[in-house]
Amino acid sequence: MSAPPSVDAPARRIHVLHIVTGEMFSRFGRMFRELGLALTDLGGHITFLTDSERAREQLDITPLEARATPSLSGWRSWGLGRALTREFGRCDVAHLWGAAGLAVVRPWAQREEIPLLLHATSEHEAETITKRGLRAGDHVAGMCDAHCDRFHVRWPTLGQSGAIHALPPALLPPPEVRDVSPRGRTLGLVWRGRFEPGCGLELMVHALSRLAERHIDAQLVTIGQGPAPDIWALARRLQVSGRISLVGDPGIWDRALEGADVFLATRRETTVSLAGMLAMSLGRIVIATGDALPEWYVDGETALCVDPQPGAIAEAIRRIAEGDPNLLALGRSAARYVRDMYSLPKLAERLMDTYAAMCGWGEGSQ
Repeated sequence: MSAPPSVDAPARRIHVLHIVTGEMFSRFGRMFRELGLALTDLGGHITFLTDSERAREQLDITPLEARATPSLSGWRSWGLGRALTREFGRCDVAHLWGAAGLAVVRPWAQREEIPLLLHATSEHEAETITKRGLRAGDHVAGMCDAHCDRFHVRWPTLGQSGAIHALPPALLPPPEVRDVSPRGRTLGLVWRGRFEPGCGLELMVHALSRLAERHIDAQLVTIGQGPAPDIWALARRLQVSGRISLVGDPGIWDRALEGADVFLATRRETTVSLAGMLAMSLGRIVIATGDALPEWYVDGETALCVDPQPGAIAEAIRRIAEGDPNLLALGRSAARYVRDMYSLPKLAERLMDTYAAMCGWGEGSQ
């Protein structure tokens, strides 16, 4: 483990290795780039290791260091351990986002005596981390309260020692917030997720059919991956296929939200992404259904929470399309909430304090 710098030594930056899969980059978009720059401003030496060449190219245009590896899990990760030892043996802290690569990263960190922060971004990752256990010096973090609650139940003494951290997503607020003004034009709807049974898209297709019956003009853009023949078949049967666009590139949801009016969270939120929070920061109206919603979806303050039924979703969209002032004000309320509660500078400060404590430097010693 790296020793703290002496009083007479020149100030040294904490070197943190962020290990992030390409799938994680697609879910959190610009957050990693903005977070890396903010951590650098606070005295961090930030390096990203990813299995996404696209993510590496996006980071290459910034002052941040980025390295690519063939894979962080599976058979293609056979050389990951040697690469970590060869290139990153002198880092001060390793921050693993998710659980992909844990079987390789943890033994490497243990051999090199590098403190490891395991950051769960989904229910599955939180479950994986609790099942595999922790070694001395490991810290864990959760993206939402549900993840942290699981860790506190599993390791109550760890929570008392300050090694369990609530580290939700965060972003830089936009310079201005555009109010939703849907009257007299097509209402833009955006959904992001994976095309699979139970994803909630079938609810939206039925809701679009009900809106069409009431002559309410709305266009749905769905962004995700996976097979969608059943969704298309249902849309054709209900004669709303012309109102739906299926986009297979998961990396464009942030640009799609800029031109939208409504973001739809119509599935059980077992995996956290930045999409809903970005929508709120932009002043878009969030319609949320299902259970296990992250705590930043607050009914009546940041989102409109409705029953997971086509009729309830269609009614909420109708009220927005017809200019219900209470719902239109929801977008600006959500933008204020995100700016106050989930600002990226605050997350960066908390992370730097965590890193300093993990490597024994103490607050401000870097």
